Amino acid sequence: MLVWIRWGVHGSSMCTLGDFDDQVQYLLVSEMLDPVEIQQIDLMIVKFQEKLRTRWDGANLLLYGSLMIGIGLKTSDVDLYLRIPNYNNTADAYVIYETAKLLHTEPSKYSNIQLKYNAVGPMITFYDHSTKRFIDVSCNGKVRMEKLRLIGYYLRLDKRHIQLTTIVKLWAKVNKLTGGTLYSYSVYLLVVFYLQQKKMAPSVYEMQASMPPGLPRKYNTDYEKLPFTVVNNETLYDLLGGFFKYYADFNYEEYCVSPHVGRPVAKIDFDSEKTAPKEFLLYEEYMETVAIQPMVNEVLCVQDVLSHRNILRKANAEFDLHFINIFKDAAKKYDEIPKEKFLRSIFKVDGDKDISKEGENVEVYETLKLIDCFDNV
Repeated sequence: MLVWIRWGVHGSSMCTLGDFDDQVQYLLVSEMLDPVEIQQIDLMIVKFQEKLRTRWDGANLLLYGSLMIGIGLKTSDVDLYLRIPNYNNTADAYVIYETAKLLHTEPSKYSNIQLKYNAVGPMITFYDHSTKRFIDVSCNGKVRMEKLRLIGYYLRLDKRHIQLTTIVKLWAKVNKLTGGTLYSYSVYLLVVFYLQQKKMAPSVYEMQASMPPGLPRKYNTDYEKLPFTVVNNETLYDLLGGFFKYYADFNYEEYCVSPHVGRPVAKIDFDSEKTAPKEFLLYEEYMETVAIQPMVNEVLCVQDVLSHRNILRKANAEFDLHFINIFKDAAKKYDEIPKEKFLRSIFKVDGDKDISKEGENVEVYETLKLIDCFDNV
């Protein structure tokens, strides 16, 4: 079941909101899912699962993605992991094909049904009329769910964590960081790593301190029982500005972003498994067994929390430059622009021309419209 996070709002019109915190609250309420939308999605999942069970007894639909960790936006797709008892992954393509056949039997409820095959295997995408959303269904969501459960644990440590992550997610979308080379998951890792530098989140390694050495599947995944107290009292405004400044000044040429150890790790340390930091010894056998290497030679290196592979390994030189420059630009605005105009400034792109006429993503355009009157405060 989805969880709705209630944000307080002071005032009914954004144009009357002169305070940074009020602007943030209005932005979050306007962009994030509300209780009615949450209920619609929950009901859709229940009904879709019932339909699948007419074909496979015991079929389960499990939610993952941004909605799973509480930062679903009004424009978010719904990502579902289809789990069927006594089926192994060799049958995934067959299951997805049969799911498509079931959906085609009710064209008034489901449309735009497409079969796809990506790096994680076969999946199906369709449009659900009851929620007016696109739904993505995969049979290979177990590992991704574990990663997102970890992210969810981090975001629930403090109210500011989820606020910061949502703002950064919207900022990344508007500034064209996500949607291609960079996925939202990468944004989550950047935020988590920054919070680790602020001592506002533990490293993954610290969270496994009580576990005996072994493969990743032996790791403690009962995150909700892991105690951690956030003692940092910085405001959301300063955390957001600090986030931009941290990555504007980060030494990308020599270091990796590593949420696993919670600190920058020198790329040269991965020249050999024998020189890797001691915190990575637990993965030595795993990396040899499944042939997963850190792949740290690219300019931008953000390590995945489980495999430690660089999730930005496919970035090209143009994206690298854009990534670094967009952080430097936001950091400069934090230093130079008054607090009450800062939020508006980081969402302002190319003079805010009417990008809706250029076929851009509706989410980007709506976010820009949403904060137009910040200029009036």
